[in-house]
Amino acid sequence: MIRTRFAPSPTGYMHIGNLRTGLYAFLFAKNQGGTFILRIEDTDRKRNIPQAVAVIYNSLKLAQIEYDEGPDKDGGFGPYVQSQRKEIYKRYAVDLLEKGAAYRCFCSQESTPSATTKKITERRDPCRNLTPQQVQERLDQATAFVIRQRIPESGSTTFHDHVFGDITINNSELDDQVLLKSDGLPTYNFANVVDDHLMQITHVIRGVEYLSSTPKYNLLYAGFGWPVPEYVHLPLIIKEDGRKLSKREGDASFEDIVARGYLPEAIVNYIALLGWNPGDNREFFTIQELIQEFDINRINKSKSGFSFAKLDWLNGLHIRALPVQEFHRLCSAYYPPEAIEKLDTFKISSLIQPRLVRLSDIPDAVQFLLQLPDYDVQLFIHDKSKSTLATSLDVLQKVTPLLTALDSWSNIAIQELLKGFAIGAGLKVGTVMWPIRIAISGLLNTPGGATEIAEILGREETLNRIGLAELRIRQFLAQ
Repeated sequence: MIRTRFAPSPTGYMHIGNLRTGLYAFLFAKNQGGTFILRIEDTDRKRNIPQAVAVIYNSLKLAQIEYDEGPDKDGGFGPYVQSQRKEIYKRYAVDLLEKGAAYRCFCSQESTPSATTKKITERRDPCRNLTPQQVQERLDQATAFVIRQRIPESGSTTFHDHVFGDITINNSELDDQVLLKSDGLPTYNFANVVDDHLMQITHVIRGVEYLSSTPKYNLLYAGFGWPVPEYVHLPLIIKEDGRKLSKREGDASFEDIVARGYLPEAIVNYIALLGWNPGDNREFFTIQELIQEFDINRINKSKSGFSFAKLDWLNGLHIRALPVQEFHRLCSAYYPPEAIEKLDTFKISSLIQPRLVRLSDIPDAVQFLLQLPDYDVQLFIHDKSKSTLATSLDVLQKVTPLLTALDSWSNIAIQELLKGFAIGAGLKVGTVMWPIRIAISGLLNTPGGATEIAEILGREETLNRIGLAELRIRQFLAQ
């Protein structure tokens, strides 16, 4: 059975690249009828943030990424939190020592060769050549040590990646990485190999930044005599200016973007397309459709640029795909208190849904319903509807008594009245509707038509605004 995992570190928020990794691992497992696992990799104690674990859970829930096994869903391969597996790592580190695939290093951090500062030929720690007697002497003296991987000094390591193909790296280019720190906790590079094997992970899906470390992981698998999983390394997600997305530079997290008024399902839809395509021109997907269509062989090698403009477009599509009742439920948290108190917000939701881009746009979108903006009377002039200041004033004056006497104040009733008036007066419907819409909204573009807005405003406010518009036009014409 296919088994994939998502193994975030609780070091802060869930950034977009990290969420995409979890999404792809989830989609692949579900597409293949496999198992998706959540594992918390918290061995970097200095960077761990206590509340970050809750962020991980909340982000996955919002994104509809449901794991089959995890810290709160034991599938028989736990614990699923690395800090709870300390004794397991110690046991396997000792196993590597006994097999000669690792060694104890007693050097201080300052004297340890660094892969970034030393030549390739100097990347081997001097402690790898200590005799058993020398090692025991240092142990007897209680000298602190770490356990390092013993990388072969010659030869090369080759592996296949589903995205980048066959990759070969000379072993001389690899450093003897630390496996177990002096405090007994493992490094990520060691723990993820042990955990992936013990949890029977078949496909390791992770960011391209781990591509260069994969030969070291494979040498660990070889040292243990374990089979190597299949690899899927994902290309970078970059900003529109070409720089890498980074939480350290303050780039928005998944929760941040949701807070900006984007639907989680739209964000998930968008990040799924950042590095993968379905093989056709489709761009709108629900999570179930993504599961059905996802294929790791359609992941691209090239970097993907994150565009809020594209996310805006997709978010608008997802907003319009919602049942109006669900959309209204989401809107309720964004309506100003005054709108909730004075207006029928369900009707407002129905009005704004076809044009809304982000939920956070709602306060601005409905502000004209609460307070008529100051507008230029030149808005009443519109060539397409044959509207001039004179015709607009005439229409407003003539419809006022008709609207005042209307029995039922509803969108349909108002619409029928005004259409009947237009026919009787020999006018285009647009010539009637245009000045009324401008008069009651004060806006060139509105989320609905004149009659829909009038229904929400109510008879009294509609007539008050029409009266104000008549006055403004007369004053302008008198100048």
